[in-house]
Amino acid sequence: MSNVPMRGPWAILLLTALAGLTACSPAKPAVVAPKTPDRVDSRAPERLAEADALVRAGCLDCLVSAFNTYDSLRTVPQVAGVATERATRTAVLAGLRERELGIEESGYFERARQLAAAAESLNEIIDPILEIAETMPSRTAGGSPASGDLPLNRRLLASRNRDAWPARLHPQIGDDPLSAYLWLGFNCAYNTPTRQAASGWVAELAAWRDVPLIDLERATCGILDAVTLDRLMQGDDRFVEVHYYLSLTSTLTGKLDDAVDHLQRAYAWRPRWPVVTNALANLYLSVEEFESAADFYDRTLAIEAGEPDALLGKIRALFYLGRYTSAIAATDDLIALGRWHIGEARYWRAFAELQLEQYDAAWADVEAAAKLWIQAPVSKLAGIIAYRRRETEVARAKFDESRALDRGDCETQFYLGGVLGELSQWTQAEAVLMEAGPCFERAERALVVDIDRIRKSDMPADRRERQIASREQQIASGRRMMATTWFNLAAACYNLSRKDAARQWAEKVATDEEFGARARDLLSRLK
Repeated sequence: MSNVPMRGPWAILLLTALAGLTACSPAKPAVVAPKTPDRVDSRAPERLAEADALVRAGCLDCLVSAFNTYDSLRTVPQVAGVATERATRTAVLAGLRERELGIEESGYFERARQLAAAAESLNEIIDPILEIAETMPSRTAGGSPASGDLPLNRRLLASRNRDAWPARLHPQIGDDPLSAYLWLGFNCAYNTPTRQAASGWVAELAAWRDVPLIDLERATCGILDAVTLDRLMQGDDRFVEVHYYLSLTSTLTGKLDDAVDHLQRAYAWRPRWPVVTNALANLYLSVEEFESAADFYDRTLAIEAGEPDALLGKIRALFYLGRYTSAIAATDDLIALGRWHIGEARYWRAFAELQLEQYDAAWADVEAAAKLWIQAPVSKLAGIIAYRRRETEVARAKFDESRALDRGDCETQFYLGGVLGELSQWTQAEAVLMEAGPCFERAERALVVDIDRIRKSDMPADRRERQIASREQQIASGRRMMATTWFNLAAACYNLSRKDAARQWAEKVATDEEFGARARDLLSRLK
């Protein structure tokens, strides 16, 4: 069994196709006046049984189809009462599934409320269930808890009833699928879903053992059960939503191509699914397909305007595409939210301004970023900007900060060694540059291994060639920095009157296109 961590007490089901009832988003359930039984349907009992089977089958399209069947049977006298109750319960199930998945909601909770209002006895049953159901966590595209007063109030209400509500539902969990599903889902969302706890909850649902509706909820409680998820999808191709969960297991096990395939199937099934569009964008960013990443971040933002994780991803994609002015504009949108990722937004804006040679603006933004997001790349960027502003001592201090936060960053060692050389602090320069050279060599070996892995992979050919080219470019850049490091080491040792060491480093770049002439001149002085 492949197990992947999922949600905790406050977490939300998580760093995502075949057409169901429609090719895109399902139509919102119609709001109609209560129907009056006025006809006879000889197949009514059989149609009820078919709808019951669809509920047990458990896929979202199955639930929607079952709801539509129950709803249509409300006009048939001999089954009107039971059809209305089952339509109401199934509407709640469909609403719960949409909320768990983060699909744009279709109004099923409100439809359930309208149906229940037509019968006082049904209203007394459904109202307490809806009270619980409507507090269930709503997933956002970025995976963070939904913000705002309403989601917060829902979480607080659920927290206050963490014990009472499961106790209220427990007596009926063996009687109907909605109670069983909601009881398990609430425990998974608002109590600690350790493996032991989840096993205990599932054991109490023995009446629903091997029912796909409950199996899906069990397989996504606490730790993703990839084996069960795969079995559900293979056993019923209507379970298209399972592709989203399998994309998570693929992503977390490094199978990014499989994850993209799962998400594309989920997207084809429900295009207005911001959790999926954002996950696709993140994956495209990871595999360095920046145009596709920017496109899917825009699709996410078209559904969830101002979603902070999508905005941050879009900024990064635009930066890597070299669209620096557009990236800066996107950072303005993120900063205007006044809530999330402001430090990172300032960092990327400073980085874009650096590329546009807007050094003063870049310095102001990187300084603001440093107050909100204490990370080695922020200090390194500040050092580069300070150096471009000809503030060598400031640059040295910033590179020192970055190196203290991340000793393994080859570029930081390279920049710091160069600045120390400019300041004629030769002893310190030599010590830093002695670390930089081997660092670049290790980085190149890792890139060579990665290129070999990519060549042997079964990823699409264009993706393979693009990723190989990217790594070859990194190797070429690293070699230039390595050559610079060797020459700077030769200069440092020469100024420290360590002739043998200076000769050793100068000989390494004596034939280099950039440093050869200077290295040979230095060697002539060492004779």
